[in-house]
Amino acid sequence: MQPVALLCGSNRRRWLALVAACAACAAGSPWAQEISPLKPNEPIEVPGGSISVLGLQINRGDTTSVSLRVRALAGPKDSLIMRDEVFRLLAAGVPRAPRKAFSFLVAPDSAEDFDLAFQIPDRTDDLVLQIRVGDTVARRRLGQR
Repeated sequence: MQPVALLCGSNRRRWLALVAACAACAAGSPWAQEISPLKPNEPIEVPGGSISVLGLQINRGDTTSVSLRVRALAGPKDSLIMRDEVFRLLAAGVPRAPRKAFSFLVAPDSAEDFDLAFQIPDRTDDLVLQIRVGDTVARRRLGQR
């Protein structure tokens, strides 16, 4: 059988349906979605409250260091648990943990400000902050040079 015959008639319709299904699955993937740029003071909604980046500093040399000033705001009825596991810096797609571990509770209807620092062992312009609280994942692209 020749390859052309495989893509004729009903086989062609099946192939197109398969390609469309694969494209739909990829579009629903968080990796396939466009990542919004980080906006200063933008509240990023998470279960139990919101997280905002108040300040950002990126220093590039032989290594890349990223420092963030963050505000966690708990909702009126919920506490918000902040741990280092909530935050990852994706450097060219590779997840990096904050330099220091932490864990604290933000009481209902209140806020806590804190600092995050990341150290990347090389230079990269592809930096994405990932915030994961429960099943909710938010990603924001950090400023390019």
